[in-house]
Amino acid sequence: MYTTSLRPLRYLQLVVAHGSFRAAGLAAGISQPAISQAMKKLEQEWRIPLFEKQGRRKRPTAQALRALEQLAEIGNALESLAAEPVDEATTAALLSSTSTSTLTVGMAPAAALLYGPVIEQVWRSHHPEGRLQVVNSNAADMLAALDRSELDLVIAPQSSGRRSTSCITQPLHVATPVLCARAGHPLTHATSLEQIAPATWAVECDEGAGATVIHEALHARRLRPPRIRVECSDYPALFDLVARSDLLCVVPHPVLLPYDNPPQIVPLRIEDPLPLYDVSLSWQVLPRPKIAAAVMAIIRVLTALPSHMQ
Repeated sequence: MYTTSLRPLRYLQLVVAHGSFRAAGLAAGISQPAISQAMKKLEQEWRIPLFEKQGRRKRPTAQALRALEQLAEIGNALESLAAEPVDEATTAALLSSTSTSTLTVGMAPAAALLYGPVIEQVWRSHHPEGRLQVVNSNAADMLAALDRSELDLVIAPQSSGRRSTSCITQPLHVATPVLCARAGHPLTHATSLEQIAPATWAVECDEGAGATVIHEALHARRLRPPRIRVECSDYPALFDLVARSDLLCVVPHPVLLPYDNPPQIVPLRIEDPLPLYDVSLSWQVLPRPKIAAAVMAIIRVLTALPSHMQ
C-alpha cells in the first residue's frame, strides 16, 4: 500500500524548501508534473493534505511538517545503526555528547519574549540535558549565519529579495511597532509624525527594527530623517534612558513594553501609519541529524500557534 521508494519523500522536502512544484522540479532535475504526481500519491497513501496555497507558494500543512519531523527521526535512527561503537568508552562518549546537544536560535528580543518559552519547552522534551543558546543580531546577519549552518533556527523580520536554496521560511506574525516617550513628555499628546519629527531618538541598535521603522515612517511622509542621539545595548537600558530624558524611542512589538505602575514609558497616539513587517521562522532544509527531530517539533509547534501570536 505504501511507497517503497524514498524519492517522493525527497521531493516533499524540496517542495517545502522552494515553495512550489515548479521550483522543486528544477532543483530535482525533473518536470513539474512529476513532482505534482508524486505529492498527489503521497497524499493518497497517507490520507492527509500536504500543502495549502499561499499566493503563488505552496505552504506545508501541519501534517506535512509532522511527516518531515518523523523522517528526521528515522534518519537519526538509521545514523545510529550505521555507527558501530568500538568499545564502552566510545559508547559513553556518544551518550555524553547526546546529553549535551546545543540548539542555537537567532531571535530579536521581541521574538525571544514571544517564542522563547515555547522553544525551550519543546527542546527540553527532546533533549532534557541539552543547552538552548539564544543569540541576537540584525536580521541579515542572523539569516546569513543560518545559511552557514552556524544557527539552527532564526526568527527575524523577512528580508525582501533574499532567497536561499538551503533554508525554508514560514511567516509567524506581523510586527506592529509603537512609538513611545516618558510619561509627562510634551509630545505625549502628539497625533502625527509631523509633530514629532523635530524630536531626538534613542534606539536599541542603529541597524535594528526600531531605527528602521522611524526612518521609513518619516521618509514616507517626506519629513527629515530622525535625529538618533543614543544607541543602547538592550531594551531595559533604552527604557530607563527614555524615562529620564526627552528622547523618544520605537518599540518593535508591544510585548516589549515595560509593565510599570504607574507607567514611566507611554505609547504615543500617532494616527499616521507606521511600517509593518513580517516576522518569519527560518530553518535549514536538512537540520543537523542529532537535533533534527527536536527542530522539526519546534517548527510544527510554532507554526501552529494561535492567531493572537500572529
